[in-house]
Amino acid sequence: MSSTFPTDVVHGAYMLGDEPVICRLTCSTRGRTLAPKIAADVGPAIRPIPQLLAAVARRRNNGFSGPIDDDGVVFTIDPDRATRIEDPAIALAMWATIANLTTLEAVWEEDRIQQVPKYVVFHGRVAGDGSLLPTGQGLQLAQALPPQYHLLMAEEDARAAALTGREVWGFKDTKELDYWLAGIWPKSPVQPPNVEDAAPPSLTFEDIIGQSALKFALTVCAAGGHHLLAIGPPGEGKSAAIHALPAILPPLSADEALETTAIHAQRGLIKGGKLIGQPPFRRVTGNASVESLIGSGSGGLLAPGECSLAHNGVMFLDEAPDLAASRNKIEALRVPLQDRVCTVTRASVSATFPARFTLVATGNPCECGYWGSARQACRCTGYRRVAYLGRFSGPILDRIDIRMWVPELSAEQKVGGDHGETWPTTEQAREMVRVARVAQRRRYEATDFRLNSDVDAAAVYVHTIMDGAARVRAAEFADQVSGRAYHKLLKLGRTVADYRGHENVAVEDFDAAIGLWQMEEVPWL
Repeated sequence: MSSTFPTDVVHGAYMLGDEPVICRLTCSTRGRTLAPKIAADVGPAIRPIPQLLAAVARRRNNGFSGPIDDDGVVFTIDPDRATRIEDPAIALAMWATIANLTTLEAVWEEDRIQQVPKYVVFHGRVAGDGSLLPTGQGLQLAQALPPQYHLLMAEEDARAAALTGREVWGFKDTKELDYWLAGIWPKSPVQPPNVEDAAPPSLTFEDIIGQSALKFALTVCAAGGHHLLAIGPPGEGKSAAIHALPAILPPLSADEALETTAIHAQRGLIKGGKLIGQPPFRRVTGNASVESLIGSGSGGLLAPGECSLAHNGVMFLDEAPDLAASRNKIEALRVPLQDRVCTVTRASVSATFPARFTLVATGNPCECGYWGSARQACRCTGYRRVAYLGRFSGPILDRIDIRMWVPELSAEQKVGGDHGETWPTTEQAREMVRVARVAQRRRYEATDFRLNSDVDAAAVYVHTIMDGAARVRAAEFADQVSGRAYHKLLKLGRTVADYRGHENVAVEDFDAAIGLWQMEEVPWL
């Protein structure tokens, strides 16, 4: 591709928070110092971003500075001091200095915008030696920008962006990019990669001794996307059973795979540029920070946290009471659990990342861990037991659909390595999940819901039709729980009915839902 571009203008595209931005840099060159003026251009399907000026103006390091004026932000860049530019738009000016190039522009005039079929925009970071560095935003940007743009990126970003199926070119450094723009070196667009091969599960239900009730609860959890909390003495297979959960989860749909891959790409977690085909499984421990859970970043480069990395999959909170010891950490999960999104805000820039995940958590019943144990006496007072699990606030517990007590294994099971209670096996559980997911896909085809757990309070009555005996049982139980808890019981009953192939929720389906929700072994929870 040969190009003839007007001089003195450089175009860049990048994500400012979760908004795509086209930047126009008008340059004046004085010796080895480049003085570009930055402004936000308005393109097709792109809104003006006033925060751009403030976000860029705050930068005062790496050898550039400058005041805001009426048209934009003016910077003077000293290439002897600037070794790495983090802001992708400013990286273009750095590139122009290093490569002595001030002629990159995809023909851009607002009054001609409808007549120009294609635009070329650059996205990336530029190091002091001219290397192009990935930002992790390539796929997200390729999804956000209209199709008339040709995208030029660092190679790693380009491989991720090619997952969208659009034309993207990847380059190692500014020299390659310069040659390609001048038509000296022909280069083809990056080819879209395939879906990654599914890794074999680390554990299956056959690896877990006993715990049939927990396996059943995990199956319902996977079938309807219901949040689960498993409480019990240590060493009885809680964590192991949960690590077997990926073995029964169905693969992601094409849309889910692209959505999940886009999020992981922003954290640099896509290796080989392949689509993620299996639901992510993210393990979080008690020492996680709020930023690692929700997201972090600076300037326009905001990155998703664990809640979003678990999107379309599972977030496993191991020893959840340890995380709940810091109230601000556990409470940070309230919005993602309810609204299925995480909003990251830094100064005047914010980004909203999807966070539709299934939360699966484990915990001991008390500080010493042995309340309810037959092999070792609990050392905790009643007050300390209540205080330990009291770290979970009422609103958080109300968002947990399934509450499981995990008992100690019997001596016979431990001595004989008896997997005795084999129902459900991995294959049986996988088939139950498949049947339930098919029923939900048909039911919610014309809605925004995907799984039973997504259904809101108004719609749950529409989609959960109970038979006569089930309605009587539900009426008896309704006065004992909050409105949110009652809606969760209805959705749990709907999921049980789905995997059993019931058109309406039967009384045995609703009874199963009560058993999954009501943990009688821990009355103070």
